[in-house]
Amino acid sequence: MAELDLETTYPQASVGDLAYIRTCAVADRDCEAVLNVAGNAEIWFNGEKVYAGNAQEKGLHELTQEDYHQVPVQMREGKNDLLMKCRKGENSWGLMLYIAYPRYPFRWTRDYLLSVRPHTPV
Repeated sequence: MAELDLETTYPQASVGDLAYIRTCAVADRDCEAVLNVAGNAEIWFNGEKVYAGNAQEKGLHELTQEDYHQVPVQMREGKNDLLMKCRKGENSWGLMLYIAYPRYPFRWTRDYLLSVRPHTPV
């Protein structure tokens, strides 16, 4: 799971400011996956825009399971590129993101069911 809390990194940021984050997720095989995401952000997965969420009013630590969006993606064996653009809102500056197996998107065993690991930096 990735908690990208930009408030601590950029405390002087103003509402509407942008931050770009790039990383990759490495998969040991081609497989279906789900990006569980919450936050004021846009996400590109392997060059394709897959998420645009700009209505998040809660702070990152106030999020519940209902606040997450499930975005199905097709992982390729090897590196899979993730580009995230986060916009500072009134109460939120960042993004919550984790990659899961589609059948069990919120199950605690997701790391054991899907062999994908995010890596930074690219």
